[in-house]
Amino acid sequence: KLNEFDLQQAKTRVESLKKELETLREKEKNLIPLESRVRELTDAKNKQAESSENLQKEMETELIKLRSENSVLNQEYSHLKGMEESTEKLKKELEDLRIEADGKEALRISLDQYQDENESLKRYIHELKTNYGNDLKKKEEMMKNISASSEKQGV
Repeated sequence: KLNEFDLQQAKTRVESLKKELETLREKEKNLIPLESRVRELTDAKNKQAESSENLQKEMETELIKLRSENSVLNQEYSHLKGMEESTEKLKKELEDLRIEADGKEALRISLDQYQDENESLKRYIHELKTNYGNDLKKKEEMMKNISASSEKQGV
């Protein structure tokens, strides 16, 4: 039988995955300001030729950070996609388990009804046997009485 604990665990896992999804979506939104920052740095380089070497180093550092963050975000995004798929699979499994539980409950109800009907039939059969036995005893008694009466009358 499906237990309530497994259902609750699955629900908790789904909620946890939803929260992780929202967190990753927020991180994804933060990429846009980082792209804007790279453009600002590029514009500053073009305007300030005398400080191009320092600006180049700053841009390279920022680019490394962006690539690193982008890589992390891509990994998190891939992980999130996998978690979304897992969530969908869990939802499907949960629905399948609910359907299975409903089917088992219907079978249990049918079995209970069958057992009730079986008990009722057993009682009915016992009653018929008892009545038949009683009728048979009465008929035997009547036959004895008829025989006894016939012997007395000399038949």
